[in-house]
Amino acid sequence: MSVDPKETFQNGMNQVFPRESDNPGPVPQANVVFVHGLFGHPWKTWADKSVRGASIFWPEDLLSKAVQDVRIFSFGYDADVERFMSAAGLNTVHEHGRNLLNDLCDLMDRDFTVWVDSF
Repeated sequence: MSVDPKETFQNGMNQVFPRESDNPGPVPQANVVFVHGLFGHPWKTWADKSVRGASIFWPEDLLSKAVQDVRIFSFGYDADVERFMSAAGLNTVHEHGRNLLNDLCDLMDRDFTVWVDSF
């Protein structure tokens, strides 16, 4: 089971796997980035809470077991907008996109794949 998302997931790029506390594994060959949609969450969007008393955050709990030579990230932003394309918090949707692109530029040291979800 994954860590508590309230304690670890923030706006911006969150490294899901490997965690700093993990034993060093193979050198990552690629980055995988998960981006939630509007009204989504960097953890809840990708979690399955159907197991009573537990939840599975599949990018960490399942994908990291199947593909161990990647780094896995989840990008978070304030997605609780009242009107599409209006300001959310201090940023517009356009500014959230720019922040995502800036964070992706930091991952250009290796190939990457971006997985997105829409509402």
